[in-house]
Amino acid sequence: MYGIMRCRTGELGVWVRSCPNGHFAEVNACSCRERSCPMCAPARRMRWLEGWSQRLLPGMHLHTVLTLPSELHDVWRHNRRAMARMLFAVARQTLFTLTDDARHLGALPGMLMALHTWSRELSLHPHLHILVSGGGLDAGGQWKPLTRRDFLAPVGRLRKLFCRQFLDALEQAYKRGEVARPPGWEEAKMRGQIRRLRRIKWNVRIEPPYRHGRGVTNYLARYVMGGPIGRSRLLSFDGKEVEFVVGREARNPSTRKLEVEEFLRRWFQHVPVRGLHTVRAYGLYASAHGEKREACRAMIVGEVGEEAAIEATRIEALPARVDRCPICKLELVIEEHRGRVPRQHGPPARAPASLPFPQAA
Repeated sequence: MYGIMRCRTGELGVWVRSCPNGHFAEVNACSCRERSCPMCAPARRMRWLEGWSQRLLPGMHLHTVLTLPSELHDVWRHNRRAMARMLFAVARQTLFTLTDDARHLGALPGMLMALHTWSRELSLHPHLHILVSGGGLDAGGQWKPLTRRDFLAPVGRLRKLFCRQFLDALEQAYKRGEVARPPGWEEAKMRGQIRRLRRIKWNVRIEPPYRHGRGVTNYLARYVMGGPIGRSRLLSFDGKEVEFVVGREARNPSTRKLEVEEFLRRWFQHVPVRGLHTVRAYGLYASAHGEKREACRAMIVGEVGEEAAIEATRIEALPARVDRCPICKLELVIEEHRGRVPRQHGPPARAPASLPFPQAA
């Protein structure tokens, strides 16, 4: 809260860029650099996209969504770190079990997973968005594309496997004491809830394939950083209630009003636990498999052509900022930093003093 409320206000410090000849000076307020800050999100999001444009393999990609049922929301609230790690681990195990099967792929694909915990109304809704390459590296070291180009595996089998493996992992973690019961839950309720969840239908989706991975990464980038709601969705605040957009209709979107205390409660429940990575890469997209990934890229380029491969992973570059003096055209230089407050969690021991802002000549 401290960092986001003071982001780019000058209270966290400023840095100055100026013309060597003294024609121009530009004062920039320091950012808070919190990953849930909407102010800091656009530039960091674009850098994330540029990085992934270099890693994505050209060609078709599949988008899969794995969602935890609402019956586990109380368990999630009181075990966020353990549940998030378990969700990533089980999703990885489930998808690799299917892709190892020769009936579906029989090769090692690339996977990018992003954790989202919110709905459009900011209520708790933990789910994973997973980008899977439309092929993989087989045991013989050759690129093997998906034989069925419309889906990775039958959604029924994916749902059943994910449900069973997640509940098995949850039950074992509970026995080891790694997952605690929510307040008010007795031992019988915890175990009974796990048994009941084995009989219900979980929400698992396999979206239609994309010709390339760029479409899904653009979608994921909106949620990788910047918090659960963007600034464009905030409409008004009258001192008591916050109004924001919840519908997706462009012309006449539906809105929702919440009392400010409830809005903040919903917003802050989605701030990631400190040290928790909400985006993870596996298979060919893992950092350790860079050589295998580049070998696959060379084989794909040989099939589709270099121009098609470049187009499939192209991401719009970050807009260049003005780096030259508007008068003498010399390159601006960073003159100094003033009052920079080291990054920390919580307010500083002493508030920074007010700083005079130099004026442009």
